[in-house]
Amino acid sequence: MKVLVIASAKGGSGKTTLARNLCAAVAESGVDVGAVDTDDQITLSKWWAKRDERKGENLPRIALYQASIHEAVDGIDELNHDIVVVDTPPVVDRDGSLSKLIDKADYVLIPVRPTDDDWVSVQVVHELAVRAGKPFGYVINQATARASLVETCKRVLLDRGGAVCPFVIGVRQDYPIAGMTGLGVTEVKGMKQASEDITVVTSFLRLQMDGFR
Repeated sequence: MKVLVIASAKGGSGKTTLARNLCAAVAESGVDVGAVDTDDQITLSKWWAKRDERKGENLPRIALYQASIHEAVDGIDELNHDIVVVDTPPVVDRDGSLSKLIDKADYVLIPVRPTDDDWVSVQVVHELAVRAGKPFGYVINQATARASLVETCKRVLLDRGGAVCPFVIGVRQDYPIAGMTGLGVTEVKGMKQASEDITVVTSFLRLQMDGFR
């Protein structure tokens, strides 16, 4: 079983949006996916509940687990899926719980918006992954058309180490629209650009993690 932890100390970086869309895209490929929601806002769980209401549509199955980070650390080894995607709250790890969760990870994905505040804040999770000896990478998320900021962000992240997804996710209304219905963008006809975003990020992760099984 592979464990993907999506983490950032900064709120609003798009962790949950990435988590649910990656879960949907990976499940579409026939992989057995489990999702763990450790955020008190339970946004991922609310999305899953809407998805669960669509049982008659034969959507790819995603198992959902709600837990605190401490509970996830204690229970994740008992799960039985090809891959488990863990969505985390924005935390700075004062109690060491995120560090223990990262110890369980096969890969740590750090979403970051191309702003100075965001690329400074990623240092927290970066240091935890390095300390744990875990492979990690970044995906630049919610990017606007200002290419200079994106290129600066890439340079800063590459200088710190870790892989940077070569594809940048833009600001698209398709993500919240799909989310409101319990779907991923790859499952909705007409969401071509957003679907391509997630497909490329999924391919990046598949290579980084040496597969999803």
